[in-house]
Amino acid sequence: MILGCCIGFTANAQCDFLKNEKDEFTGDVVKMQKEYEVNRKVFKSRFWFSIAFSKINDTYFLMLRYTSGQRPDMINAGNELFIKLNNDEMIKLETISSYITDAKHSQYGSVYNISPHYGINIEDLEKIKEIGIAKIRMYTSKLYYEGDFLDKDNGMVKELIMCITQ
Repeated sequence: MILGCCIGFTANAQCDFLKNEKDEFTGDVVKMQKEYEVNRKVFKSRFWFSIAFSKINDTYFLMLRYTSGQRPDMINAGNELFIKLNNDEMIKLETISSYITDAKHSQYGSVYNISPHYGINIEDLEKIKEIGIAKIRMYTSKLYYEGDFLDKDNGMVKELIMCITQ
C-alpha cells in the first residue's frame, strides 16, 4: 500500500503542466502540458517540432508546434497529421480549427510558429505510448512537413501520455 502511494507520487512529480485545474465557471477539468521539443538534428531543413498533450474532462488533444525560419504558413480546419508508428501502423488525425503562423523577429531573422491542435482518442494515445512514433507528417495549406522521432523522443512522449491520462 505504501509502495503504491509512493510510486503514484513519483509519477505525478515528473508531470509538468502549464494548467491543471478545475474551471470555476464550467466545472471542466483542464490539463495542459508544457511542450517537449523533438530533436532538431533529425530534420534536414530549418524547422523542428514540439509536442504536448492536453485534456478537457475526458477529451484529449495533441498539440504539435511547428517552428521554421523559412516562411509563414497556415493550417485549415481538417488538415491532416499522419503518425507512423514503429510497427508501420498509421494514425490519422485532423485539426480542430484553422491556425496561422505567428512571427518573432530579431536581428538574426524571423522565426515562424504554428501550433495546431488535433483531437485524439485514448486508444490512439495508448498505441503511441506502447509502440512509439517512427515519423510524423503535418499537412498545411501549402505543403507538408515531416520528421523522424528518436528513441529519446519516444521515451518523453510515453511520459507525456502517462501524465495526461492518469
